[in-house]
Amino acid sequence: MRPLLLVVLLASPAFAREAEAPAVAAPEIAVRKLEPGVFVVTQRRPFSANALLVEMGTSDLVLVDTLYTPAAMRELLAWIDKNLPKRRLLAVNTHFHSDRAGGNALLKEKKIPVYASDLTVKLMKSRGRAVMEGVAGAIADEAARAAFLSAPVVPAAGVFALATGLKLTVGGEPFEVRFHGAGHTPDNVVVWFPARKLLYAGCLALSSDRVGNTSDADLKAWPKSVEALKAYGATRVIPGHGSSFEPAILERTVAALAKRSSAD
Repeated sequence: MRPLLLVVLLASPAFAREAEAPAVAAPEIAVRKLEPGVFVVTQRRPFSANALLVEMGTSDLVLVDTLYTPAAMRELLAWIDKNLPKRRLLAVNTHFHSDRAGGNALLKEKKIPVYASDLTVKLMKSRGRAVMEGVAGAIADEAARAAFLSAPVVPAAGVFALATGLKLTVGGEPFEVRFHGAGHTPDNVVVWFPARKLLYAGCLALSSDRVGNTSDADLKAWPKSVEALKAYGATRVIPGHGSSFEPAILERTVAALAKRSSAD
């Protein structure tokens, strides 16, 4: 697999619109600085997917969701070492799909703590390989597909109860991992950074009117789970896919799900 091209982009009002997707060669990772200490990391292949990197209080780092593979994760860690050096890092998987947890093997190798819910760990063990095989079907190049499938499925070692969630303080700044109900998957959690009014909604929130993959979705519960996120009063909401980061994507998600339901 060719090395990933890592591109750093500063967010602007135009960047908040989906039409302003980065025009860079694939395969690649784009790192977008939304505000001081807040970066959206996007891997565009095999399907564009976001992660979130936050420089906490005294400069330690929280990574919400890994990239698809250990190879991609290695490229991101190299960027971090160069641009945000000498920081401690921990990671959170928001659900069991490979675009959320595919880089766990490298984090384990580097002794970087990774946290996930008990249900996410269970689903990774039972279905993680099948999910990877489904994603790999979108990779046309045979060598690239084989490299993708060679990555091991490695569940997080830091396990918390889904119903309880997780509260941690990193670099003197607190953050919380919470479950508000099933949606895109039965285990999808969100991550809240209260000091920043920043909500990582992951794949619970849609950046467009397209609902996308529903193979593990609970379409009946999903709208209610999204409605619960409005109570945070977030000023930024980060979806698992796409480049719209405004709170309005929550209402857009509910509308898209209603349209999907009426079409079924």
